[in-house]
Amino acid sequence: KDHHGRTVGGFPIETVREDDVGLFGVGEINLETQDGREVFSLARQGVLSDFSIGYSAVDDRIVDGVRLISKAILWEGSVVDEPANQNAKITEVKGRRALLRSIVEGLRSATRSLQQQRRAWDDLEVKLRRSLR
Repeated sequence: KDHHGRTVGGFPIETVREDDVGLFGVGEINLETQDGREVFSLARQGVLSDFSIGYSAVDDRIVDGVRLISKAILWEGSVVDEPANQNAKITEVKGRRALLRSIVEGLRSATRSLQQQRRAWDDLEVKLRRSLR
């Protein structure tokens, strides 16, 4: 959803995980819609830089005045201009080209790594053959 409650995309639940900072997820904005293009543009510009989630706490407790949620059901995520949690930030905005570039670079890096491993195996095979003569 966007900051006006319009659905502009989503974030696949399989991308959501807890890290050292908190909850992390990868959102998708539908650039085929006008609302999606507007939100994407404002996020890329940094005007919309915050995120908020809707959830139901299943297991929580208060410790030293802080609510600790150990289990929750997530039901929505929204790009917002005023988040409930000031630390809920959009950390990166990628367009299709940037995403494709990062995928290509990842594949290139993996290919280089495989080539290095192949050379190491070839060198090992040569040494082994020499030692067996």
